[in-house]
Amino acid sequence: MKHSNQAMIQQLDLETIIELSHDVIYITDIQGTVILANRAACQLLQLPIAELVGANIEELIENDYYDYSTAMEAVRTHKVTNGFVKCRGGLIFSTSTPVYDSDNHLRYVITNSRLMSLMEKVVRLKKESYDYRLTEPPKLLIVSNAMRKVIKMADKLAETAVTVLLLGETGTGKDVLARYIHVRCNRNAPFVAVNCASIPESLIESEFFGYEKGAFTGAAAQGKPGLLEMADGGALFLDEIGELSPLMQSKLLRVLETREVTRVGSVRPHEVQFRLICATNRNLEQMMRSGQFREDLYYRINVFPLYLPPLRERPEAIEAFSSYFLNEFNSKYRKQRKLSETLNKALRYHNWPGNLRELRNTIERFVLWGSDFEFSPQNLVRPPDGDLLPDFSENRTLRDFLHDMEHNYIEHVLRICDNNVTLAASKLGVHRSVVYRKIKNKKEI
Repeated sequence: MKHSNQAMIQQLDLETIIELSHDVIYITDIQGTVILANRAACQLLQLPIAELVGANIEELIENDYYDYSTAMEAVRTHKVTNGFVKCRGGLIFSTSTPVYDSDNHLRYVITNSRLMSLMEKVVRLKKESYDYRLTEPPKLLIVSNAMRKVIKMADKLAETAVTVLLLGETGTGKDVLARYIHVRCNRNAPFVAVNCASIPESLIESEFFGYEKGAFTGAAAQGKPGLLEMADGGALFLDEIGELSPLMQSKLLRVLETREVTRVGSVRPHEVQFRLICATNRNLEQMMRSGQFREDLYYRINVFPLYLPPLRERPEAIEAFSSYFLNEFNSKYRKQRKLSETLNKALRYHNWPGNLRELRNTIERFVLWGSDFEFSPQNLVRPPDGDLLPDFSENRTLRDFLHDMEHNYIEHVLRICDNNVTLAASKLGVHRSVVYRKIKNKKEI
């Protein structure tokens, strides 16, 4: 009987079996080209089979058919890769398995995916507010000694479950470092990332704590677990925690003290255990002194603070990140842009208040605009007229050289600040009377 069944299965068309599967199944080569896909895959991506077969995974991501590829991650790591993927048809859980030939060379990747239930979709689809995904460690580009020290400390923290408070200006990569710490610690556990500033005040309690069915008008019929419950057994990352209202600060503090969560409309608490990672670009200590942030919550989350230096404090990283982003966007837009020395100089001179996020956006605009790209207050900053360094002349004294260099830099900062002396003095770290005096002395020479 067993041999009879095996023979019957061998007679069946393998593609027919795949086609009849309700799960999404597709096969890609090592370049990410789709060579086989079933009907479920077409329905999920909302693409006809003629367009899906032959398409490239990276192009599908660029065109927003979905936001992440476990298949390409499997090609990169040569390992079975799992992950939650948001696509046009909803949220799916995908597993990609590499297939090798007789010489142990990677030939294909088989991916099967299943659409998550309605409840799981409601919980996870607000990607701007939170994320829930099993990932490999994020790619880190470490150039400066300052960041090497940060990563060294992050590696030590990953070996523990200690609460971490990430401090730094906007765009310094606090969210990336939070993911790095989590994945280094336990990549198979849930990671729930919450942007505290992006959830409306009217919804924040139900999002954090969840709710029972019928808890309020418009509530899902089956109720919904909150973000704190979702983080159970894993990590909760609260980005921009300084934006939480006093009421939510109080409620969060109680959870951290009791390790219990009670859904809206319920009286039965749920026990939760998660590792807490917080991040902010605000001065929480100053907020605490002014009464904007609870003192007891501050000391609860400030167990191990880790400071990420801004880009202007690690100028040696600017060129490396510029090159990295240039390669990324040249590949994305199929361009071959190159940064001239003049442009590189302007990048080095900029203060980068938006840090890596601002630099990345600037490089993307350059790749798109090419020769039409101009550094201006709207897209970066006007470059200095020539080099900040004065003329190298053997007939000049060191005092004269330094005097001219100082004046050139003051003029450069004034241009950035649209000749606002007060703002320029603040950036230079001197009183505005000093700026006035330096300008006057130069004119009198």
